[in-house]
Amino acid sequence: MAVSNFAFVLIGFHILLLFLCPALEIWKLKLFNDNRIPIDVLEYIYPILIIYQIVMHFIICCCFNWYNAERLKLTLTVAGILWLIIPVIYTRSTIKELGDVPFFCPSDYNYPFNTMKLICIVRASNLIVMWIRFVTIVFMVFFIEKLNLWTDKKRKIGNNNNNNKLKRQRKNSKSSDVGAKLVSLDYGES
Repeated sequence: MAVSNFAFVLIGFHILLLFLCPALEIWKLKLFNDNRIPIDVLEYIYPILIIYQIVMHFIICCCFNWYNAERLKLTLTVAGILWLIIPVIYTRSTIKELGDVPFFCPSDYNYPFNTMKLICIVRASNLIVMWIRFVTIVFMVFFIEKLNLWTDKKRKIGNNNNNNKLKRQRKNSKSSDVGAKLVSLDYGES
């Protein structure tokens, strides 16, 4: 039971990150635009890819049998590969977009203008959440496999118990039917 609970918590956390990534990116775009910081084309492609993944998750979860572990594992593997490619390209192209501003936005740094620290924090948060989301995809692929093994074992145990009960019920029902016929034959002859 612990594996399935952890897997479902991980899926919930993954869905939260799925919506947090575009929110941070949109906030970042707004801050860049408001402060006239140049925006790379990749900044507009990234939210489109995130929205594509949201739609893909929605379609798979709502329109297909998402509880099928093999389909879910395949989907998460494809999403994980895409989500590895996207962060690598995105991180490489945006890591120095604020110039010499340190990545973790120290408070003792002399920022060029007041909102630059907020821009730095949003940018760093966006990159961190993006990479955490990749890690959750990797963990989900692993735990979906464990969940699949756990549910298969549980199904086999349940099926064996159900088959044994059905066999016993058939034996009992046949013997009582035969006994009823014998009793009715005895009464008919007297």
